[in-house]
Amino acid sequence: MRRKQIDDITRDISYGIVVLAIPSPHIERWYLLDLRALKDAVDSNIAVTLPAVKCEKGLYKELLKTAFRSVGIRPPLGGSEYGELIAGHVDIYECGKLDRGFKLLIDQLRQALVVLKKKD
Repeated sequence: MRRKQIDDITRDISYGIVVLAIPSPHIERWYLLDLRALKDAVDSNIAVTLPAVKCEKGLYKELLKTAFRSVGIRPPLGGSEYGELIAGHVDIYECGKLDRGFKLLIDQLRQALVVLKKKD
């Protein structure tokens, strides 16, 4: 629903290319997709098991917070403050295999790069 709203709003804007990054259900799920990236971001042997489906509200936020706490890190924002570090290590192709929304983001980025390359 949110994706369609944003598509409708940006359709007639002349930015050139709009790529949507809309995690579903929460950004914390994306942070948890690549365990190696999470470990590398905090230089610690952090561990977490990602459930197959969302079970309850706040589940991924709590999983991220618990993962950090398991290695002695008490993130004041629950772990989202490490998002940029995690993203710097993430294997985008593997995450795309694990999450449909992440795959859509990668596909849109790929299409945008093709369009930009043609403009050069």
